[in-house]
Amino acid sequence: MDKKITIKYFLNKRLKERKVKGTSYLPMYIFLIYDRRNTLFRSVKYPNWYNEVDFLNIEKDDEELKAIREIVEEEIKTQRKLLFKRVITRYHNRFLKYIK
Repeated sequence: MDKKITIKYFLNKRLKERKVKGTSYLPMYIFLIYDRRNTLFRSVKYPNWYNEVDFLNIEKDDEELKAIREIVEEEIKTQRKLLFKRVITRYHNRFLKYIK
């Protein structure tokens, strides 16, 4: 696999923030880049809203990002291309236990 896979957490500032006592809170999303294409989707494991300080200080679990990387690599091997919709569906199926 020659092409780079980039997966990282970020606070989605494109969405309307929630304000509590003057502090802005945003949802945590996952940013996935492969072959100069990208997609973003909400983290299932971290469904809460976070402020900038909490986001930087929270101990994020790499299990979720590793699982997404495995899914992407499997999809590329079996399909010879990456369909983001399939990746997101498989990701949600794997992390159903975190959805309430």
